[in-house]
Amino acid sequence: MRSKDRVILASFLCIGIFLVFVGGSHGSAIIEGGRRSVSELQDELELAEKFQTVTGIRDPKFISMLMMIRLQNNPCQAETGGNGTCYPRNQCQSLGGTSSGTCASGFGVCCTFQKSCNSETNQNVTYFVNPEWPGTFDGSVECPITVQKVDSNICQYRLDFEEFSLAQPEPVDHICESDVFVVAGGRPVPPICGENGGQHMYIDAGPSSGNIKINIVTSGDSFARRWRIKISQVQCNAQYRASDSCLQHHTGMSGRIKSFNYGDPQTVGPEFGMQLSAQEYSICIRAEEGFCGIVYVPCKDSAEPREAFVISSTSQNSSAPQRTMSGAEQCPSDWLGISCATDTGREMQTDGSSCVDRICGGTFTSLSGSTSHAPVYSFSRPFTVKVHFNDFEMSDPRAPDQMNRGFCLDYVQQSCPQSGKRSFD
Repeated sequence: MRSKDRVILASFLCIGIFLVFVGGSHGSAIIEGGRRSVSELQDELELAEKFQTVTGIRDPKFISMLMMIRLQNNPCQAETGGNGTCYPRNQCQSLGGTSSGTCASGFGVCCTFQKSCNSETNQNVTYFVNPEWPGTFDGSVECPITVQKVDSNICQYRLDFEEFSLAQPEPVDHICESDVFVVAGGRPVPPICGENGGQHMYIDAGPSSGNIKINIVTSGDSFARRWRIKISQVQCNAQYRASDSCLQHHTGMSGRIKSFNYGDPQTVGPEFGMQLSAQEYSICIRAEEGFCGIVYVPCKDSAEPREAFVISSTSQNSSAPQRTMSGAEQCPSDWLGISCATDTGREMQTDGSSCVDRICGGTFTSLSGSTSHAPVYSFSRPFTVKVHFNDFEMSDPRAPDQMNRGFCLDYVQQSCPQSGKRSFD
């Protein structure tokens, strides 16, 4: 190619890039390429061909370069049901992805990325799976994946445990001993194991941090292990970005929160679904517009409703009804922290006591000593449930615990009080 042709090509490419970003007469940005019509894209291709005719440039890479700029990094829905990134077909192949349907009005492919042990990724969405997936894995392995930022505007990684079945913790102190999931880099993450399908985590990746390393280590007895973890990169200005210091982040007027490895005894059996030890994290619920409070109640789909909240207390006795305990003195080891929790929606509770900040025991209510479940209200924003489980269960001589299952709570946000009524903000 002659020097003059190179200058013309470079100039036109710059114009093309500019039009892609500002949208030209169509008013579309690069991230919105998947919503452009076929006719708009055909117009641009015809314009490119016309310039090639006028200048005499016949370089076939020209159009593909322009289309690559338009297509890359756009999120898309894969035909297989997962999420992918819109790329030209040849680039998807060169990056090690799998084509699953089309995007950008058929000019690109929805490229999905699936990785397993000893791998790296820097894609918007990656699925991290066990060896031999979609089958199960029964063996000992150290299975790490390193996740790199796709660009400098990434502040968090979200991990969705679409499938997660590892061996249960050891039976004495409920420590993840034979199998364990850990994350290095970003905010400290508690080690977990057991059954956690449907759970999620947010990992901070601000300007001062970068890559994270996810590692699953399996050993010990034979077990049909299986995991498929969706790793998504969250931009710093994304509306769905989690609040700072929140390991879990929920949205919506109602929903469900539960401890890691929580299992309904009717479904998993009494030997599974035990509360994990060494847990320290916050569950955050975004306050919706016009809502100033929140109420929590135990999940009702358990075989025995009382099983939906069993967190250690100094009075554990499996033969007697479990009572609620509250406050730092009664809940020194394992507890849930809910700011100014009451049974009335006001600071003063029905028994005359004031609101509490810690709840533990075998019954979910804010009234200390109660043996009956009751709704727990909080009008303190932001809505946050702090989880603190220590390193001991049965081996703690101060307060041996029996069959702690953790918690499963449903929540519903409460509308702001009318003028003149008190809230706890």
